[in-house]
Amino acid sequence: MDQNAGTLSKREESNILSTEMGWLRKILAVSRLQKVRNETVRNILEQEETIIDKIQKRRLTWFGHVESMEDNRLPHKTLHCYIKGVRSRGKQRKMWIDNVKEDLEKKNADIEAAMELIRDRQKWRHFVQPHRQFG
Repeated sequence: MDQNAGTLSKREESNILSTEMGWLRKILAVSRLQKVRNETVRNILEQEETIIDKIQKRRLTWFGHVESMEDNRLPHKTLHCYIKGVRSRGKQRKMWIDNVKEDLEKKNADIEAAMELIRDRQKWRHFVQPHRQFG
């Protein structure tokens, strides 16, 4: 299994966003030649969040779920395990937790702050999805 499963590079995110915009433009039958801005296309279709935003929410939701598990559970152990050894030279491949850290930075938080929020499920849910109301 690839250790990078579930990670997204900036280039992959860009490709996903451009593909999504292509789909939205196709729905409206608006070509790029018509010079309609992406924001306008999103507003017409009432698409407030991108696929990347949804991926980030799901990733943070899963992170909170795994973090709230008991320490002896396999997903929790896997998240916190570090394999001993020497990594190859050059730029290191992105790991899943690196994406989580980037998602937290976009929300002006770090891992320590996230750990505090995870302890209170309602606060964590509001942090991950601020516009939703939970009953």
